[in-house]
Amino acid sequence: MARRKSKPDLSPYRPLTRSETAKAWELRGAWAARRVVVLSLSERCEPRRLEGKVDHVAVTDVFAIVAGTHVPMVDVLAVHRPHFSQVDSNGAGA
Repeated sequence: MARRKSKPDLSPYRPLTRSETAKAWELRGAWAARRVVVLSLSERCEPRRLEGKVDHVAVTDVFAIVAGTHVPMVDVLAVHRPHFSQVDSNGAGA
C-alpha cells in the first residue's frame, strides 16, 4: 500500500518567524566573528532598524546588546548582514 504524503502544518499556532533561540545563535555567531549585523525590529521599537556589532547575547536568549543598545529578542524580526553598498562610519563603501 502506498504511503500518503503528510500535509504541511498550516495550523494558526505555527510561528511565522524564527524562534528567539535561532536568532540568538545567529547573533552569537556574529559576535564570535566580530561581524556587523543589521536587525529589523518590531513596531514597538524605535528605531525600527539597528546596525552595529554584537556586544552581548544573554545565556537565556532573552536579550542582546547590539551597538550599546539593549534589544529584547522578542522584538527582533530578522538578522541581516549589511548590504555591500551601505556606507560605513568612515564614509567609504563597505
